[in-house]
Amino acid sequence: IGMTLLYEAAQFDVSGAGAGPFPLEPGKTDNNERFFSIPFISATYRLNERWAVGFSAYGLFGLGVAYPGHPRTNCPFGMPSGPLCGGKSTLDTSALFVTPTAAYRLTPELSIGVSPALVYSRFEAKGFGTLAAASVAPGDMTNNGADQAFGYAAKIGIHYEGERFAICLLYTS
Repeated sequence: IGMTLLYEAAQFDVSGAGAGPFPLEPGKTDNNERFFSIPFISATYRLNERWAVGFSAYGLFGLGVAYPGHPRTNCPFGMPSGPLCGGKSTLDTSALFVTPTAAYRLTPELSIGVSPALVYSRFEAKGFGTLAAASVAPGDMTNNGADQAFGYAAKIGIHYEGERFAICLLYTS
């Protein structure tokens, strides 16, 4: 059982006068979300000399950015705040993998393992309304809640462990 702690220092610094349909306001803008925790859990159990089973659940990623809806003076349209003239801008994304595993020892040095993977992912974007006109689906661009998806994959691997080195080859669909 464990957790990876990710520190993200996303920011942007604009100098000079902005141009184009979405001019950025001169100055420095910091991301409000800095720390992200990515948990994991894993366990194995040896059934006998040749067979072992395992289970893992882990986050592949879990991060995002949140730029504040600070006041702007140069927004051509929309809300007069935020980096894209649409108020606070946020992106959140995460994925969870659940992988049961079965492994078989072919020889004392060589093993093979198989893992089906069940995957849940989530994505949410807010504050990007001013970019909707450039999208092929303007109504789906932003502020629609979280989009979720379920999926599956498979992994197969072979592991050799000799006296001086070990090597593993893994294929993931």
